[in-house]
Amino acid sequence: MKNILAGYERKGWIGCMGCVDVMKWVWKNCPMAWRGQYQGRETHPTIALEAIVDSRLYFWHAFFGVPGAQNDINFLDCSPLFTSLLEGSAPQVRYVVNDRMYKMGYYLADGIYPEWQILMKTISEPQSEKQKLYAKRQEGRRKDVERGFGGVQNRFHITARPCKLLYTDTMEKIIIACIILHNMIIDDEWEDPELNQKYLKEKDGTNFKVDKIIRGTVQDSQLISKHIATVRQEYMSYEEHHRLKADLVEHFWSMKGDKEAVETDEDDEDDGEE
Repeated sequence: MKNILAGYERKGWIGCMGCVDVMKWVWKNCPMAWRGQYQGRETHPTIALEAIVDSRLYFWHAFFGVPGAQNDINFLDCSPLFTSLLEGSAPQVRYVVNDRMYKMGYYLADGIYPEWQILMKTISEPQSEKQKLYAKRQEGRRKDVERGFGGVQNRFHITARPCKLLYTDTMEKIIIACIILHNMIIDDEWEDPELNQKYLKEKDGTNFKVDKIIRGTVQDSQLISKHIATVRQEYMSYEEHHRLKADLVEHFWSMKGDKEAVETDEDDEDDGEE
């Protein structure tokens, strides 16, 4: 997690843990009795894949199997994305933006997602130059997950074409296998001297497990259940979402000012040498 945060911090997104979105895979041989369940606004039945991708286009979360008639908002109710937060096993993330401390990271998302603290959206109608700069940076960086989907489809054409299989379990095995192979290629080809290349390993040397959930005892589960309402209020907070967004707007504007100041100093030095 430290390396994911460091990768996004270098791009200005302090506290960002990745980009989340949904891709739909066309199911050509869907049984006729199920078509109403799997066919939404598309003309063919589809099955949805929810994923989180980091700045390297590495998939850290993949959840497949929800009927395509569901939209991204309904998909959150079915997804185990926030299970680790509710169970208390999620990594602690602390960061400072615009001189304000935050204790929960966030994912970059598109406009259909709800305005929660853990989901950072763009500004649909920016009014000031600050807001326009933030919207431009958010919409550009959020495309990491779109590029990740495109990378999987380009490497494994079976995921880009209508699936002719009859069973959803087989489809899930195929798409998860394609994501694993994609991650292996990213891990093998990526070179960044500033990031630790061994962060895909646990402390004991075993491979990193995506969506690892720590199962506790019954007593632990009962204790955690008492705090579920509080945790949900924290990551679903509307007020914290807009407070963090406002701080990020100021953060990117200050970064732009610092960059322009550095460029001005360099120009002055060049003029002095001449």
